[in-house]
Amino acid sequence: MREIRILTTHEKDTSKFFRWLEVEFQYERFDGSFSKPQTHMVLERGDSVAVLLHDVPNDKVVIVEQVRIATKGWLLEIPAGKIDKGEEPADTANREAEEETGIKPASVERIASFFLSPGACSEKLHLFYCPFDQPLEIQEFGGLESESEDIRLHLMTVEEAIRKIESREIADAKTILALYWLTSLQTGSPRSTP
Repeated sequence: MREIRILTTHEKDTSKFFRWLEVEFQYERFDGSFSKPQTHMVLERGDSVAVLLHDVPNDKVVIVEQVRIATKGWLLEIPAGKIDKGEEPADTANREAEEETGIKPASVERIASFFLSPGACSEKLHLFYCPFDQPLEIQEFGGLESESEDIRLHLMTVEEAIRKIESREIADAKTILALYWLTSLQTGSPRSTP
């Protein structure tokens, strides 16, 4: 594995949820030499999870709708949240599913883990799948008042969710990835977990 040398790190801004770091570094190039020193800004947010809740008998999924200020609007997405310090990703997936939807998963299965925007952000998302063998019933609203969450819940068929991707009503990457992963299982495409 090639080497990365961190020369300096300066914290530029810190908030409750984020840290902006200015990092000066060099890296070992493919020819074995080292690059010139470079400086990049890195957003340290911590890692997160997302969980696809699937009503297997009715082939329906739980989609949450909530405001996402960075998009200047509301998004349709699967339940997700930040991993608390010392918490395992699977435990966070269970907690977030219950907090956002009121549904307690029996178990979760890891689909994949991936970086969301590695050009500038250190956050890694752990994506989970939670099948239910019994039909799901959902409330109309979910979320925690203590976290100022105002979430509308939707139970839609996988087919309807895919149509919402095609019509750009679902524009969230983790949700798109999870839904296409699920449809690849259903069509018998080879399944792999990176």
